[in-house]
Amino acid sequence: MIRAIAVGRFDRPIGWRLKPELPIGSGLKAVRSASWKGCRLVNIRSAPVVKLLCLVSACFAIAACGSSGSSKEKFAYVERPVETLYANATRELERRRYDIAIAYFEEVERQHPYSAWARRSMLMKAFAYYQGNDYDEAVTAIDQFLSLHPGNKDAVYAYYLKAMCIPDRDQRRGCAHKNT
Repeated sequence: MIRAIAVGRFDRPIGWRLKPELPIGSGLKAVRSASWKGCRLVNIRSAPVVKLLCLVSACFAIAACGSSGSSKEKFAYVERPVETLYANATRELERRRYDIAIAYFEEVERQHPYSAWARRSMLMKAFAYYQGNDYDEAVTAIDQFLSLHPGNKDAVYAYYLKAMCIPDRDQRRGCAHKNT
């Protein structure tokens, strides 16, 4: 590799000569021009554009290495017995930690979708939404239960819970119902 040293100032090169044994840390190198008729002198250390480009690319490299690209789920898929999941959900419901109980009930539905525990879990999830004053989600969960299991023996309770949610939801929105 041919390295160059300058004779004169860098903003107005007066002249330059090629010298093969230039120290590596000098920051100068000779680069062939596009016309291939000669060399032009490039000072790497004083080029602010090159410095900025290196800084930006280093920042992107660090940011790319730092992010894994996937967020950590609340529950990683570890198959657990349905009894344990349901017991954890009811325990959290009794402690009035409704969001954690809802997550456990959803996990029961996800891991054991066609079991009797999943049907019961759907109703208990709706009840947890109701207790947490999230009436819209409670009605959505009840409608899902009724569409999947319309003839279930617990459908009567689902209708009762839905009837309890709608006036509370409307009252919260500012709608007034007249008693008839």
